[in-house]
Amino acid sequence: MGNREALLFELAEEVKGFMPSNEGLAPEFRKNIKKADLEETVVAVVGDSPLIAKDWTTPLSLLFIDGGHGSEPAHADYENWVPKLLTGGKLLIHDVFEDPNEGGRPPFEIFQRALNSGSFQEIDAVGSLRVLTNRLFFHFQGKIVFLGALIQSNNGHLTAS
Repeated sequence: MGNREALLFELAEEVKGFMPSNEGLAPEFRKNIKKADLEETVVAVVGDSPLIAKDWTTPLSLLFIDGGHGSEPAHADYENWVPKLLTGGKLLIHDVFEDPNEGGRPPFEIFQRALNSGSFQEIDAVGSLRVLTNRLFFHFQGKIVFLGALIQSNNGHLTAS
């Protein structure tokens, strides 16, 4: 993990300032993004998640899910946002607790859902934050294809170049 990524993961636990206020995003969130030199990289969006996801077209290299801890909002975030994550992108899920006595189940459920999909691999854990990477493979016509080389489609057949 590079220094910038390590700093981002360190800051993720501090980012709790990611909440709307009368002045916009909380000052703590802005301070942490500036400290990580991510002002030109991080797009912070506050609003109704399903509504924003519906019209979002920019592929994501990092997706941080930390929001509604009810079952419906957590699974809706997973379903609406994970398909926008680039292959090789990072998925961060906050408030993941294996022991139900330590915290709510929905973040743990979507963490398990990501792992059980076969598309994600856990690469780090910081407190209750789980960091996964979107594996460099995809399913094509019932076969698993690994992206080790540039792959092109030729009349429905994949060829490496």
